[in-house]
Amino acid sequence: MKDYPPLLTKSQALELTGLQAHYLDRIRNMNLVKVYRLQGTASRAECRYYKQDLLKHLKLDEQGNYKEYDE
Repeated sequence: MKDYPPLLTKSQALELTGLQAHYLDRIRNMNLVKVYRLQGTASRAECRYYKQDLLKHLKLDEQGNYKEYDE
């Protein structure tokens, strides 16, 4: 399985979780997951997703498999 860094780009987050792009944007805009916002222009500020927070919110393990319970 591929190793991912602690901060994920949008494409890495989509690949790891299997989500659709609009759902990932929605949970980011609702502040359900932590993101790191990079400096950029006002209309195009990029962000990176914190891997652990994203996996915890979606109840996934490190490999992207669903977990039945929290540890």
